Amino acid sequence: MSSRVSRSSLLRRRERAYAPRVSSQVVTIVFVDVERSTELFTSVGDTAGVAAVHIALAAVRERVEPYGGREVKALGDGLMIEFSGPREAVMFAIAAQRGTVGAPLQLRIGINTGEVIGSGADPMGEAVNAASRLAGKGAGGEVVVSDVVRQLGGSMPGVPFSDRGR
Repeated sequence: MSSRVSRSSLLRRRERAYAPRVSSQVVTIVFVDVERSTELFTSVGDTAGVAAVHIALAAVRERVEPYGGREVKALGDGLMIEFSGPREAVMFAIAAQRGTVGAPLQLRIGINTGEVIGSGADPMGEAVNAASRLAGKGAGGEVVVSDVVRQLGGSMPGVPFSDRGR
């Protein structure tokens, strides 16, 4: 007696094998990017450029834990960081920017709050994508936050917000 497995049965097994076995959660995602690092590498060389980026990112990393954040992963010339709420993330971003004032490299930071799928080093979802896009929209020395972060963060004395539109 032979055993035949249908094509659809094989596909269902494969889908189950690769289906994510992770839950979703609402977190605040921060992307930190070192502005113009590519230009730096071109002008001073890779070795000196990498050293400068590492110094800038070390200053950022020093501020993650005190504000309740967790580094999710390094992204070449940047970092992805997760916070439980927007207020902590915004205060971290301000501290990170202040920590690099006068440095030859500037940071651009994007912050968004929303549902992420997965955990560990690879969270995914629109909230992650939006935080990355926000960082890309900023200029060196800027922190760009989503409307969600601004609304959920509430009033933050001493933190001026300006609307940049969509």
